[in-house]
Amino acid sequence: VMVLLMAGHEASVNAAANGVAAFAQHPDEWRALRSGEVQTRVAIEEILRWDPPLQFFQRWVLEEGFEVQGVPIPRGSKVGLMIGSSNRDPDKYEQPDAFKIARGDTAHLSFGGGIHFCLGAPLARLELELLFDALASALPTIELLPGAVRRPGFQFRGYVSLPIAAPRA
Repeated sequence: VMVLLMAGHEASVNAAANGVAAFAQHPDEWRALRSGEVQTRVAIEEILRWDPPLQFFQRWVLEEGFEVQGVPIPRGSKVGLMIGSSNRDPDKYEQPDAFKIARGDTAHLSFGGGIHFCLGAPLARLELELLFDALASALPTIELLPGAVRRPGFQFRGYVSLPIAAPRA
């Protein structure tokens, strides 16, 4: 329950703020969302891929014979998974540093994978879809104001402060 509470709250809040900031920096993508050209459920996958709320996760190798690109990693080794970097892999994504909400790729690693796939992924997606649907219907534009401050630290990526100007429709 504690994992769901912390991961559900921290990740959702940070994903929402990262998405607002991304749309403020990419007004053409905001217009595409608002116009219905791209469905919200498709757009949130790009929010999660482009600027995931969790950047780094650690795990332990549990089996003998584990390799990454031909490099053996002994059983018991601690490994760091760089989610943010993986989601920008040029071998997997065309123009990986571009924010393109129509991309709609659900195979990003923002929710982990395999037996470690996030239990709260469906709820997080629903929360983001409802939030961005509401914002898209209410705000014709989103403008970042001076004073945005990223959270300190390496694991979670989000904002401590994200001042915006958002005139109502």
